[in-house]
Amino acid sequence: MAYDSETYDKLVDLIGEAIGGGDRKEAILAGLGSIHQQIMMNDVTDAPNMRQRDEDLKSLENRLGIGDKDFEQVYVAMVDIDEFGHFNKVYGTDTGDKVLMAVVEALGETLRDNDLVLNLSNEYHLHGEEMLALYTCRSQEDAMNVAERLRKQVEIRSKELTGHTVTVSVGVTQWLDRAEHYSNAQARADKYMQVAKTEGRNRTYCGEEDPLFSLKDTFYRAGIVDDLVKKASTIVRSTKGFVGRKATDLYKSLVK
Repeated sequence: MAYDSETYDKLVDLIGEAIGGGDRKEAILAGLGSIHQQIMMNDVTDAPNMRQRDEDLKSLENRLGIGDKDFEQVYVAMVDIDEFGHFNKVYGTDTGDKVLMAVVEALGETLRDNDLVLNLSNEYHLHGEEMLALYTCRSQEDAMNVAERLRKQVEIRSKELTGHTVTVSVGVTQWLDRAEHYSNAQARADKYMQVAKTEGRNRTYCGEEDPLFSLKDTFYRAGIVDDLVKKASTIVRSTKGFVGRKATDLYKSLVK
């Protein structure tokens, strides 16, 4: 059963109807509230998770629906830790968990410093090494500047908090709230993040700023570039082998 705020409110009402008020009710509600909070948070980083994101989106959509001009341009940034598996494999899962917590902390610090952030959770730990940031800006340029600050702050704070330099790849897009469902915007930001990773990692990328995005998206997703790189590597190895063999043959002919 999905345990969201609506379900929680219904449970509170049912408990009140069943046992009335008093200390007993308060004790039960305190325990229930603790469970509710745990379900809404990632169990490693204590950052808001996808369930909390969904709750916040409901609140945000209500504000957008009444024409709140301060919240018309909402931006979605998908954040993925570069080569996260390396930390778990080389240093262990404890270090990996510290890296996750450091990234979440860096995102939260940066978003709180932004004058135009939403009055919501803002940074979310969706799953694995994937994070999400929601914020408002007056323009796409401002939104990219915020995303760049996120990326740079992760590098700085991760070194301070874990002793390791951690980088992230970030994909940014505007949520066209009156024209699309939120999931479309997040999926688009995820595609942009994948391009940032493919093009070298530790980058911030927005497809709306790149006239070649559609072409890149097709090539990268189809694995064409990976195939070309593999073929190029094979050609280089073959060439080295050919040159090496010829050099050996030449040497043998000279010393005969």
